[in-house]
Amino acid sequence: MLNSYRIENTSMRYLGMPDKSQQDWLQQLAKSAYINNEIDYYNEGELVQQLEARVAKILGKPSALFFTKGMVAQFSAFKAVEEMTGSNKLALHPLSHLAYDEADSYQALLGFSGLSLGKDKPFGLDELKSLKETPSIVSIELPLRRAGFLLPEWDSLCAMSQWCEKNKVHRHMDGARLWESVHYYQKTESEVAELFDSVYVSLYKGLGAMGGAILAGENDFIAQCKEWRTRFGGNSYTVFPFVISALDGLDNNHKNIPSYVLRAKQLAERLREFSQLKVPEPFTNGFFIFLSGDQEALNHKAQQLNEAMGLKLFNAVTKFPGSEQLMIEIQIGARHNEISDDEICDYFRQLLE
Repeated sequence: MLNSYRIENTSMRYLGMPDKSQQDWLQQLAKSAYINNEIDYYNEGELVQQLEARVAKILGKPSALFFTKGMVAQFSAFKAVEEMTGSNKLALHPLSHLAYDEADSYQALLGFSGLSLGKDKPFGLDELKSLKETPSIVSIELPLRRAGFLLPEWDSLCAMSQWCEKNKVHRHMDGARLWESVHYYQKTESEVAELFDSVYVSLYKGLGAMGGAILAGENDFIAQCKEWRTRFGGNSYTVFPFVISALDGLDNNHKNIPSYVLRAKQLAERLREFSQLKVPEPFTNGFFIFLSGDQEALNHKAQQLNEAMGLKLFNAVTKFPGSEQLMIEIQIGARHNEISDDEICDYFRQLLE
């Protein structure tokens, strides 16, 4: 029987990224401090330049470029490297976003050759050294979301960076969640980015923008990527909703992201009280919960609890990639404090009944 915390006539509360309506977005944009600035056209404008400059400074890179889509940002980086080196060999993890979520799009669309590294955890120097051929690019996803938001240790990251530099291999960071990863290393974004030649960061995850991405690197490299952005159809007529909401995110959310990570650690500790759950220590603001049961029944019960308690903790009970192990993905977002640990524990107590 469902009990307690029933909320009437109240909007849903979200532990992670909230689902926003068109009206929500329009109201947020209307309240922005940047709403009266001049509009941009084809990725050119004062706010676009301001956003690029701010992120370049945070990442400690000479230049940065706005993209509406992270996939296009990374494609542009890869094609620029191919132009410089004449090689299209890309080394990456099979669970990386580029391989797993985009169905090896770098191969299907770019004609690149993929060199797979690792299995169910981030790869390291030994895996790089074991490659039978030298890649032109090594892409490292920080964190490796599909493995459970895992991160390589700092010494491992430094060793891989040095190996790439020695072997003239382009070091690329898929840093969609870099903002959420730096707390683990106790480093700044620029200190982590220093280990890479190019860095892609998302604007809509931890920062909470409507969408968009930034690619950062050396001036000449980013200039080449700008040409590839055009070739990939990335010059939208105007991108002001993405840019305004990204600047708002830098102003309002960026400084709070370390608290999301701390909340994840605190919540994971509480959830370990349930013997039916296996909860690894979080590296970032996201982590996996492993459990047993009937997947369909658990998802049905979760939907009932969402409606009864007026909250949403996760999207669905799914399976860990390549296995039958049931899991739940937890991510902590900007409005996480609207939901208490006691409510979350009550939710899981009822879910597991």
